[in-house]
Amino acid sequence: MLCFHGEPDWSYLYRHMVDALVGSGQRVVCPDLVGFGKSDKPTDQDWYTYERHVEYVTRHLEQIDLQDVTVVVQDWGGPIGLRWAVEHPDQVGRLVILNTGLFSGKVSKGFMAWREFR
Repeated sequence: MLCFHGEPDWSYLYRHMVDALVGSGQRVVCPDLVGFGKSDKPTDQDWYTYERHVEYVTRHLEQIDLQDVTVVVQDWGGPIGLRWAVEHPDQVGRLVILNTGLFSGKVSKGFMAWREFR
């Protein structure tokens, strides 16, 4: 199982599921997304791009053996995790999609206006 969390959460979101899943024989990986929840937060606002998140997660996941994995995505973990799944179909067995959306590859003007509003 590969579980992607959303914002403002971190992998702690899956704390009630992990013991049961591991107890049933599943391997569970819940990477913390940089800048989300209680993870370290880059101070450079330009660091925060969709591409950078996908690249960071991909580099991390290349270091561990994932085969026939169930990808679980939630909120902002959806666009990031689903992109990883689409780019690595040979490693993915199933998708569990919760409370998220799909990206077309570009962030909308509306989202960018919301982000700039302070």
